[in-house]
Amino acid sequence: MLNIYTHWYSLKLRIYYVIYAFALSIISFYKNGDLILYFFTKPFLIQNFKKTFIFTNLFEGFISVLSISMFCSICVILPLIIYHSFDFYKDGLFKKEKDSLFLLCKFISFLLFVSFIITYYVFFPTAIRFFLSFEQTSTYSSFQLYLQPKILDYVTLNITFLIGILVIFILPIIFSFLLSFDFVLIIFVYKNRRFNILLCFIIGCVLSPPDLVSQSIIAIPLCICIEIVVLYQLILKNYNIIFEKKSGSDGKR
Repeated sequence: MLNIYTHWYSLKLRIYYVIYAFALSIISFYKNGDLILYFFTKPFLIQNFKKTFIFTNLFEGFISVLSISMFCSICVILPLIIYHSFDFYKDGLFKKEKDSLFLLCKFISFLLFVSFIITYYVFFPTAIRFFLSFEQTSTYSSFQLYLQPKILDYVTLNITFLIGILVIFILPIIFSFLLSFDFVLIIFVYKNRRFNILLCFIIGCVLSPPDLVSQSIIAIPLCICIEIVVLYQLILKNYNIIFEKKSGSDGKR
């Protein structure tokens, strides 16, 4: 009874710690909202010579700063949540499970950083350069087409693509972990691969703006990564079966 109370008290302290850290980080990011917005809009400002954003609703400026503050807070708190979750459950795990879960936590924390760097320095500049190419500013054009970017739309698009690319990086790792420990059977996944493709496109629909191109940018790479994980796990399972049969036959001799 005392052991259960101790675990419950430890869990409650960890939850309070994460909540307070999340609230404090939101306040800190919100107080520096102009710097955070500049950091996220910098790839666009470099490409767009006008360097201006607009908002057409009285609340859009506030919601933009609050949204980006909450997103940054979640990114900062997520490694803390992973650490406390692992630290709470590690005493009830076997050594192999503990090592695998610790490796998974390190992978996820590392991929958080890598996905953000790739998105910010590679994907955003390329995408912005492509979309700005549709502007028609020349006086020799048959009509004029100018971009007047809304700050809330830009922030929402950034957050959506950051989350989408993060999912592309992390979901196959988690899926591989589930297959390795038989939480999900590899034969079931292999026989129902069409549902995997459907699930990838559903995730793409949820995490992207409502257009086919944005959905495909998330769904197709995710689908390819899942297929690679399934193929790798199939090869690994077959190798283990062959190795066990060989070891058993050598032992009988």
